[in-house]
Amino acid sequence: MTQIGHEWDTDLDILNLLSTIVLFDPNRPNIIHKDMIAFEHQINKYLLQRYLEIKYGTKSEARDKYMRLMKTLDELHVLNEENVRYHLEVDPREIGPLLIELFDLKP
Repeated sequence: MTQIGHEWDTDLDILNLLSTIVLFDPNRPNIIHKDMIAFEHQINKYLLQRYLEIKYGTKSEARDKYMRLMKTLDELHVLNEENVRYHLEVDPREIGPLLIELFDLKP
């Protein structure tokens, strides 16, 4: 979150759009309607781009900010994958019930 910066941490529009971009990720497992999720994902990315253009007034500055946000989301995705991989290797008896449910582990 420090990479996203204080510039955006109080902008609920950006934070909400980032949340929907993450939630509507067509690469998530067990997605039934992948095409629809991919469509929603693209719409939310486009809305973020347009919002940044309006907020910053120039396409070049908006594009730079957008690319920085997307890079940060990619880095968070990698961090999340490493976190999941770590928890899958841990003995379920050593972690709490919430993590057992979250990672679909057998207790």
